[in-house]
Amino acid sequence: MEKQLKVIFSLKQDEDDYPGFASESVWALATADASVVQIDNIPFFTYAATLDDLIRVRNEDGQLWFEDVHKASANSLVRVVFFKEEAKDNVKDVLVRLGCRAEYFAQRKLLAVSVPSAKLLPLVREFLENEVQAGNIDYEEAIVRE
Repeated sequence: MEKQLKVIFSLKQDEDDYPGFASESVWALATADASVVQIDNIPFFTYAATLDDLIRVRNEDGQLWFEDVHKASANSLVRVVFFKEEAKDNVKDVLVRLGCRAEYFAQRKLLAVSVPSAKLLPLVREFLENEVQAGNIDYEEAIVRE
């Protein structure tokens, strides 16, 4: 089994003090180079990197902190916020059927979505725009890799 590590990303607050905390931690997998790890879960708040990216880290007092992206994956990162929570399961199910991976943060009603290929982006956008028009969600494309 590959060794999982926690990596911490510093976060900037927006004018509304969102997201309300200064850092986010994500799981990562160790590589042969101790200063490079591979992100192993979908971030909810950072705009710096996403699932499967190889990133450089620095060790500060036993904690790994994000430095920069060493090698970007093909994955795009989309975040969905729900206005109607009853839409959550359907939205997540459709995105997973399209080939995406998704993780839900219940306290924030936030779905982080990894889109594995630029070819899927138009389908994902079309589906999400329909959900926006229905008043169920809003979304942002945090990292787009086309």
